[in-house]
Parts: sequence; C-alpha cells; structure tokens
Amino acid sequence: MENPRAVQRIVSRPCSNASTSCHRGTHVKSTILTVLLLLAFDPGSARADSRCRAPLADWQPRDALQRKLEAEGWVVETIRAHDGCYRVRAVTASGQRMDAHFDPATLDMVGRKGDGRGSDLRDDD
Repeated sequence: MENPRAVQRIVSRPCSNASTSCHRGTHVKSTILTVLLLLAFDPGSARADSRCRAPLADWQPRDALQRKLEAEGWVVETIRAHDGCYRVRAVTASGQRMDAHFDPATLDMVGRKGDGRGSDLRDDD
C-alpha cells in the first residue's frame, strides 16, 4: 500500500520542485484566461453608447430631446439615461421601431438599432 502523504504530495504538486517549465505554463494559461475575462466583461467594449462622455452639468433636459424628435415626426415611447447617453425607444416618422442612443449634451444620435422591417408600427387612430 502506498503512503497517503506521498499520494497527497503528488496530487497537490504535479511538477517536481526542480521543474519551472510546468509552473511557467500554468502562469501563461492563467494570464491568458485573465485577459480573456477582462475583454469579455469590459463594459465599454464595442458599445455605441460609450461615445457619450458629456459632464452631467452639460446635459440638456429629456424634454428637449423629446421635443426635437417629435418635431421630426417620431413617436417617443421612453427616454432613459443609459451609460452616459440618452436611450430612446420610439417609432420614427417612417414607422420604423427604433432603439437609439443620443449624446445628452448635443442631442445628436450616436448609435441605433431598428427593427429592419420597415413596417408601419404606429397607431394612427
């Protein structure tokens, strides 16, 4: 029967004390994993709304954005602050449902997602 302490030593230390290449490989793997996790969970990566960097003191009121969009024929459903931008859910003048992001200082559109169907989603009653 084998010595349980020897088995425990082998299980807890798969490399011999003289071997540094085994530990170096583990370090490289953990570094790669860390980089991948940082890239995967970075809240600012590849987001249109990360372009909004205006200080809060420079923000225009939501009502100003709503008036602007309604003057362009949009039917605004919601306007919310989201990651430094105004996020607007609305139906455009052409009837396209839109989820768009606007710079709160300039009220310029900085990103959008439409339904892509081009169908009229408004109720004209």
